[in-house]
Amino acid sequence: NSGYVMENLRVRAWDEGLGTCWISLDESLDVAAWVNGKAQGHPVSLLAIGYPDMGVFRQDVLRKSSRKSLTELVFMEKWNQRCTMEELELRGLSEILYYGKLAPSWGNRQPWHFIIHKDKVCLSVHRLEDEKRARIDAGIAMLYVQQAAHDKGISMKWELISPSDPLAEELAVPEDHLLVAMFQ
Repeated sequence: NSGYVMENLRVRAWDEGLGTCWISLDESLDVAAWVNGKAQGHPVSLLAIGYPDMGVFRQDVLRKSSRKSLTELVFMEKWNQRCTMEELELRGLSEILYYGKLAPSWGNRQPWHFIIHKDKVCLSVHRLEDEKRARIDAGIAMLYVQQAAHDKGISMKWELISPSDPLAEELAVPEDHLLVAMFQ
């Protein structure tokens, strides 16, 4: 939820011409307790919002990251069974998953893969070093996919998948990835 909600805030700030800086908190630092003296839960990230740094020459000087292709990120029915662009277009998913691939992630690693399974799209994410961070990245990708689907008039929604769900084994998701959600 935190990745989905935080990225939604970031996108809305961007729509208003503001820049953002997402700061992930690796420790269970209780910033809220530090700020107001009341300890209840702990934050997983912070979002700084302001005017973007345009550099000395008043243009964006931030390095842009490259992105993996859809054919690298989308599988058909099982892990490592590549899905063609023709198949994505036939199912009406090429544009929706294109926006999913553009979602930002920690370190711009694009740690997610999509597996088309029957009439659903499953989302897996690389566990990285930290499962919490992986789930936040998954939430961000989920927002982009759901918003793109909504913009195309598709009313599918994400459903979270339990870590013990046998679907991960059925889809042959490797141990270093976590099956997170299903878009249906």
